[in-house]
Amino acid sequence: LYPGGMTGAKRDGITAFTRQARARMIRTLCTLDYAPLFEDGHQPAMVTLTLPGDWEKIAPSADAFKAIVNRFRSAYKRAWGRSMVGVWKMEFQRRGAPHLHILMTPPAGRTRGAGETFREWLGRAWAGACQTAKILGDEEAAKHVNAGTGIDYDERGQWADAKRIAVYYAKHGLYGAK
Repeated sequence: LYPGGMTGAKRDGITAFTRQARARMIRTLCTLDYAPLFEDGHQPAMVTLTLPGDWEKIAPSADAFKAIVNRFRSAYKRAWGRSMVGVWKMEFQRRGAPHLHILMTPPAGRTRGAGETFREWLGRAWAGACQTAKILGDEEAAKHVNAGTGIDYDERGQWADAKRIAVYYAKHGLYGAK
């Protein structure tokens, strides 16, 4: 049995983020222990990862997008010597492209080998995981390195409690473009 008593029967495809799904997500997010996110004492941030304009060549299916995310997670572990810890949510942009929001504490210091800061590493690593250069060419890859990621550090302490985190993720999916 799955949580909530479901038997694992096949369901129809998901077509919308319903009010009930949003309520379940909020309840779940409010019960999580966020302490591991902040245990190193560094400032948390919301990291956003987007696909380039011709995204359907990069991620033509859900499995292809999942492979990108897994390559990114592997690159993170190689670069920083530990697994990524965070709370993430996938959304779809108006153009249909999936993108991720990850609440995490970006590592301080520099990567193994290349000696990059997290900000320097992030765009290059995400474009690499997307295989942008291989699929779309070097010019598009350069654009993607510069514009495919975002880091919003928590300057106001908004990630200090579970309720604020839950509300942010719930609110973020309400807009018609998402």
